[in-house]
Amino acid sequence: MTNQEFREEASKLFNKVEYINENSGFISAFLELHHLKGIDKPFYSLTLRIDQYKTKDTFLYTSTGSGDTARTILEMHQVLDAVIEGVKEVVR
Repeated sequence: MTNQEFREEASKLFNKVEYINENSGFISAFLELHHLKGIDKPFYSLTLRIDQYKTKDTFLYTSTGSGDTARTILEMHQVLDAVIEGVKEVVR
């Protein structure tokens, strides 16, 4: 995955995190994007944390240098989609 593709996926994830934080009082989502200088070339890292009431429910990390970047980003999307569905159920 290229750095550009990684940033595009991060942008989609940020939109989901923003929705959760704006519409839920019982779950907080945090997404951190870092640009780091590696030995050979710069790379990005992405950390997703979801805290439910009194628990730390989910913690996922990946970077452009990881072998499983695409799979982990897909997992991040799936986790956030499930949380969004839960938030929508509570809001209704």
